[in-house]
Amino acid sequence: MITKSRKFFGVFITATTLTMGSVAAYAAGGTLNVGYDSQPATLDAQSTTVLFTREISRTFYETLVTLNEEYQPVPHLAESINASDDRKTYTFNLRQGVMFHNGEEMKSEDVVASMNRWMEVNSGARRFFDGSTFEQTGDYTVVLTMPEAKVDTLHVLASWNSAVIMPKEVVDGAGADENGVKEFIGTGPFKFVEWRQDQYVHVERNDNYQSLNSASSGFSGQMDAMVDEIYFRFVPDTATRAAGLQSGQYDIAMRLSSDDFPRFDSNPNIGVATSYNGFLMMNYNNKEGVFADLKMRQAVNTGINPTEILQGAYANEEFYELNASYNIKDQTDWYTTSGDEFYNQNDPEKAKALLAEAGYDGEEVILLVANISDWHTAAIIIQAQLQNLGMNVKIEAYDFPTYGQRRLDSANYDIAIQPFSLNPIPTQWIFFNPQTWGWTDDAELLDMVSQMQNGSIEEAKALWPAAHRRSWEYLPITKIGDTFTYSAYNSQKVQGFTTFDQSIFWNVSVSE
Repeated sequence: MITKSRKFFGVFITATTLTMGSVAAYAAGGTLNVGYDSQPATLDAQSTTVLFTREISRTFYETLVTLNEEYQPVPHLAESINASDDRKTYTFNLRQGVMFHNGEEMKSEDVVASMNRWMEVNSGARRFFDGSTFEQTGDYTVVLTMPEAKVDTLHVLASWNSAVIMPKEVVDGAGADENGVKEFIGTGPFKFVEWRQDQYVHVERNDNYQSLNSASSGFSGQMDAMVDEIYFRFVPDTATRAAGLQSGQYDIAMRLSSDDFPRFDSNPNIGVATSYNGFLMMNYNNKEGVFADLKMRQAVNTGINPTEILQGAYANEEFYELNASYNIKDQTDWYTTSGDEFYNQNDPEKAKALLAEAGYDGEEVILLVANISDWHTAAIIIQAQLQNLGMNVKIEAYDFPTYGQRRLDSANYDIAIQPFSLNPIPTQWIFFNPQTWGWTDDAELLDMVSQMQNGSIEEAKALWPAAHRRSWEYLPITKIGDTFTYSAYNSQKVQGFTTFDQSIFWNVSVSE
């Protein structure tokens, strides 16, 4: 599992400058074939924070700010960032000579157009930056002005790879089209070539990419496209991905079954890259249906057996851990045990009493889940546990893009089941957003989160234990436990493949 100690970051308000390197001079080549576990719903990275979109699109899109290996926000397409003393104004001095894949230089007008669109189409950005403006003050200078200081401004810009920069003409061309941008043009080390539905996404090396010359660190620093092209080949079946790796069809197989881990881990010709996968959770529909009633949420939270769910879904103890905190233990700034008593109660009799108090009368409960092996197995176990409590439970499973769309409509589900990826600062958990799926509406909890956002990092850290406890009392979600995953690769052919929050495909070479 993860053994490296991680230092999580606070407010970044001093200017930092990174030097732009020249186009990498090395002999690159070959094709990297990746057995990929799910087709993304979109490659319009601004519109979503879903893993499958951000992992693939990070090869060709970049952001003003990104995360280093210590999860600190650092300049990327910005050369330096200056924050005002009141933290309401940020000046981004752009790197000069950065070229888009269409041959045009990135300038302030592109950044402003991109950021304005991002604030429109991304629900999290729209909420966070409400009343804020991005303005061009020079060809290579952009100023962000906010109505109030927020502790996590640079965290939001750096996280999730959603605040990507595109040419102004691409942004203008998207207009009000519900399908998003029509061209996937960025500044990254690879260029988008083709998306063949249900088959693959194809990217190729950007020969004009100008990397930073600082050491590689997380998503920052030196980023070399060392292969000619990458094919992300969509292979939803885990066993097929594993077989393709062994046969040589795939150089890398993403997120394989925990059942196969021992044989891959012991194979001298196979490399294994293990990483935190997020925490498995049940997101309640607080807006309508039976779980608008707190006692119903309490009944489920009280009656489930997290250990049984995790064992059934992940099998190998290397890949799960009981933990009530929304943060992993390595996040020393944010890890808390406040509210632990509400976790892993495994008390069916108390749960049945709560169901009776709520007046539950056999109403159908829809568990919404994606057809991803671990998630679906967890849903089946949860269904059985809730049925044992006397609940009428139906599973609706879809491919991931369909699942992602259906969870946005409160009429479609009662509980959505999935893991949440690592979040560097707790103010940004999506289940604290009352305007998106889950529809959290607890005034006390939302006020606590707002106070954290509007204060200093020290104030936020002091407030978080109480907010964490309140979240366990209100139950926008039930956390089941931390999960870990691994991807495997042909170590005789592939060099440099690593993971950091998600897999990294630059600085990776392949030999025939």
